[in-house]
Amino acid sequence: MKNKNPILLLYIGIALNLVLFFLAEYFKLPLLPYHTGTMYVSTLLGPAAGILATAVTFLFISLFFYGQEFFWFVLPGIIISFLVGEQCKKDARITNWLVTAGEVILLDLFFYILIVLWKHNSIPYDYRGQRIFMYFYEKGTDEIISVCLAGIPIVLLSGIQAVATAFLGILCTPKHWITVPTEELPSEQKGLQCQNQKN
Repeated sequence: MKNKNPILLLYIGIALNLVLFFLAEYFKLPLLPYHTGTMYVSTLLGPAAGILATAVTFLFISLFFYGQEFFWFVLPGIIISFLVGEQCKKDARITNWLVTAGEVILLDLFFYILIVLWKHNSIPYDYRGQRIFMYFYEKGTDEIISVCLAGIPIVLLSGIQAVATAFLGILCTPKHWITVPTEELPSEQKGLQCQNQKN
């Protein structure tokens, strides 16, 4: 019987991304929680699954909420998938997760500022850093620079949230969902097991 657990984990990762996005939207939280499920899936299933999860997430958000320019945020998601797939495997140390948190924050900040400078002449109406933006803007800081400065604490909080939630999700995932059951091992390995038992 084919192991369906990887598909289930992929669904959970995509659901994590979208559910956290809707919660942040509904409660107007100062978060951009788009990488939680991506990190969860990449750790358990590898980079390819993480890329698929992030592509589905940003395609959905771009089509139904923020428009096509938002799809550019898929790029840090792809890079994060590769980083997490290599650094934060199932038996990885906590230091690997801390390094990954720093990388996620820097990547998101870079792409956030890049997209603001490239795509927006002014801040979006639903911008979550409105108060921080107004603080700098009222002091005479340029509008675009104010947007970028206001994005720093949001990206920082988002990176910490994504890493912490993904790490907690992995700890709560049943081990039998992650490991391949004995009856699903390849036939060659089964033959070796039988031969060892005879010996």
